[in-house]
Amino acid sequence: MCYKKITIVSLLALFCQLSYGQISNFKKYRENINSAELKLIKGDKNEVLNIYFKTLTSFEGNFCKDIYNSLIVAQELNKIDTFFILFDLVKYKNFSNQYLEALPEFKSLHENYKWKAFLNINKQRVYIDTFLKKTMDSLHNIDQFFRTMEGSYKVYGDTIKKMIMQMSNS
Repeated sequence: MCYKKITIVSLLALFCQLSYGQISNFKKYRENINSAELKLIKGDKNEVLNIYFKTLTSFEGNFCKDIYNSLIVAQELNKIDTFFILFDLVKYKNFSNQYLEALPEFKSLHENYKWKAFLNINKQRVYIDTFLKKTMDSLHNIDQFFRTMEGSYKVYGDTIKKMIMQMSNS
């Protein structure tokens, strides 16, 4: 039972650390985005785009929905240069070209040379931290393997602990 708690606490700590590590000064980021969303309700799209642009280009990290919303506003205002500056942030989100091209909102931009240039760059990029993904997949597989065995963590707790320690040292 103790090893189960250690495993769960370790995974929670890892997820918390990763989630806070995504955006620098998350509180200020959220305040800016909330401000943009409130101004959008009031219909002040130029100011909305300015807030999105400043926030998304000056903070380390962002959310896909915020990028998407900024792209919609930029397109509605016909600010194509701003659209493509913000669209460049999408490449760090690991969306496939097929997914991006299937978005009906942006079909009118598919013939733009900047759209085509982005797709050429995007198809060559993979930003996934493969080591972290393998580690997380391995933890999941170990957890599921021992969870289904008779005796589960009570019987195999030492084995689980050794495997986790080996993974964290590599």
